[in-house]
Amino acid sequence: MLDEYLENIGYSNKQTSFFKKTYPISSYSESTLLYNFKTIYNFFKKNNVDNKSFIYITTTVPTIICESIENIKNKIHDFYLLGFNKLEFFFILKNYPYIYSLNLSKIKQKFDQLYNLGFDKENVHSIIIQYPSIFSCSVANMKKAFQFFLKFGYSSLEAIFIFTNIPELFQYDEDLISKTIDDVKHFGFTNSDVIKITSFLPELFLSNFGKILEKFQCLIEFGYTEKSIVSLIRKIPFILKSEYLNLLDSKIDVLSSLGFFKDDIILMISHNPYILLYSIETLKDKFLSIQSLGYSSSDVVKMIQGCPFLFGYHIKSIEEKIEFYKECGLGSLIVDESKFLFYNLNFIKSRYQFISKYEKISMKNYFLLFLNDSDFYNKYSITKEELLKGDY
Repeated sequence: MLDEYLENIGYSNKQTSFFKKTYPISSYSESTLLYNFKTIYNFFKKNNVDNKSFIYITTTVPTIICESIENIKNKIHDFYLLGFNKLEFFFILKNYPYIYSLNLSKIKQKFDQLYNLGFDKENVHSIIIQYPSIFSCSVANMKKAFQFFLKFGYSSLEAIFIFTNIPELFQYDEDLISKTIDDVKHFGFTNSDVIKITSFLPELFLSNFGKILEKFQCLIEFGYTEKSIVSLIRKIPFILKSEYLNLLDSKIDVLSSLGFFKDDIILMISHNPYILLYSIETLKDKFLSIQSLGYSSSDVVKMIQGCPFLFGYHIKSIEEKIEFYKECGLGSLIVDESKFLFYNLNFIKSRYQFISKYEKISMKNYFLLFLNDSDFYNKYSITKEELLKGDY
């Protein structure tokens, strides 16, 4: 009966034999074992533990079969007191069954070890959910791993962020971490670059950086230099995420299809590298939306060349700026001097209202609207703050 029941769940003959020989399970009668298995299995099943996970839990910690449901509920309650709900408890149990063998004081010790390193309650909760095996990591290894990052130059907050996102690093070999750092530096990045890039993307420690950089080959073939790619990564480390890397060539193709020439694309991206983070749909939609405001395709190309940040602006904001400049008699600037669309509209309106008290703004003196703060103050003796407050 027991063998048949376990076979139906999915246990192999070897696993069944293992149970029967494991102490203290071996001292139980077959009928008692069958009853225990059914009771524990049904309870786990109600808590969304599938057969594969149930087999893994019970073969890893066989003595759990000897536990009463009441004892298991007490363990769940212990975790509740530590900030974990029932669903999270079973998630941890499925991924690290040994957690059941640890008493509450041992579990709390691990919490205290992380707190002593500077992690807060939210960090600790995240680490345990992501990596329940943290309970098998010794205090010495945890401290050693954390100190490695501090010695390299990471701040405590940066190290906490990295370990919270990639807690496996607590048990990673220092040589492997050092190799990742050396690989990044080999491509022309400094120590401070490494810290910035890996603080944004801690998952790089689990990746092959050389393989990642191969994804930039399409940009090299397009006309970028290795130096310009290093500069690009420094500006936007998120470009190293696979969701962006895998679409680099597609985005270049889209920009080309919209009418931008190679040199224009390289220059635009150097001014606004975030273009490579926008979705293909965003690039297309923004181009067509600007065109729908009454401009030809070639006009839109020219406008974006002059102000590559337009790809990131909301179309309503662009439309409001265009309408304002048209109302001021400066509509002809929009295509040829689109860089002025970069300025904050409320700021330019404040300047316009102030200057209009002394002289009329026209195509002859429109540059006054866009003077830098220092030159504007030298000419009108009013600061940016006073201007925005209307103190004049």
